[in-house]
This record gives sequence, structure tokens and C-alpha cells, in this order.
Amino acid sequence: MVGVDLNETMIEVAQSNQPDCRHVLEWYAADVTELPFENATFDYAFIQQGLQFFPDKSAALQEVHRILRNDGQLFLTCWRAVSPFNGALAKALERHVGTDAAVKARAPFSFRDGDLISNLLVDAGFKIARHEPLVLERRFIDLHAQIMALPIETDLRDAGADVTNKVVEEVADALSRYDKEGVLHVPQEAHLFVAAA
Repeated sequence: MVGVDLNETMIEVAQSNQPDCRHVLEWYAADVTELPFENATFDYAFIQQGLQFFPDKSAALQEVHRILRNDGQLFLTCWRAVSPFNGALAKALERHVGTDAAVKARAPFSFRDGDLISNLLVDAGFKIARHEPLVLERRFIDLHAQIMALPIETDLRDAGADVTNKVVEEVADALSRYDKEGVLHVPQEAHLFVAAA
């Protein structure tokens, strides 16, 4: 099993959270458009919420196709809609912090057109075996901590504690219908694609 990320720090995080298992796990810091593997090396590839962040999506998918064996499978997920959490967060940030922070909150959901993703897969040489919607549940136990763990942390720190608290309160109010005994259970819609090389 092999894990790849562009960011060396994310590789270090993955290594530090690596479970004990009987499999050998290898980690590489590499660009998805230039993977350090021979042609037809793998039976399976997984892109979990990464495609939307790849600058050259076509080149990335072609490279993943290259490293898969004939009839190897790609499992790909990409958000299908802006989540209620990120939508509420973006609105609160727009109101209290600014447009740039709001854009960051929506960024993971910027590439969600299923037909466009299908076309990219086919153009890269994949045969789509399955495309279906998934609804995942994201749980928020400590909303403040989870908001501050996002890329908008610096924006909020710069805005100050009062503004940060207003943002957290507005997001909590907007998501109150998802509250179950003090824990927010917020749905997030995703695309699941299974495609053969």
C-alpha cells in the first residue's frame, strides 16, 4: 500500500497516524501529475476529496490511469454540493471577516459538476463502472475547535476573539437543526465514481 501527497507535512501526519497492520505502508511526497511509479503498477487507486484541488485535473487523472494495471480500478470522491456547515461558515465569514475568508470556506466545494468529472475520467482513458451520490455525516463535537482547524484560522485570529465568537455562534445557530444531544450531525453530499483503467 502506498500513500501520496504533494505536501511533506501531510505525509508526516499520515505516518504519525499510521495504524498497526500486517501490510507494508509506504509514503511519498510527490505531485499527482508526476507519480514516482512504473506503468501498470497498481490494482487500485483512491482519490478522496483531492481532485478539486489539483491544478491540472486532466494530467492528474491521466497519470493515475498510467500507474494502474489493465482493468485496475480508481475510486474517486468529490463533493457534490456545498455542505450546510461550509455554507453557514462562508456566510458568517462574509458578514464578519471578508470575502477572501468566505471563498476559502467554499473552496473544497468548488469542483462538483458530476458530468464534468465523468468527462475528465473518460478523456483520461477510464471506463466509468459506477457513479452514485453519497451522503456522509460530519460530526462536530467542538465547533469552535473544528472551525479553528480550517485554513481560515489565520483570518479569524487576525479578526480577533470577538469576531471569531460571533462567527462560531452564527454557524451554530444555522446548524441547530442538526444538533443531537450537543453534537452536530451535519450531512455532506459527495460523488462516488468507480472507474476501470
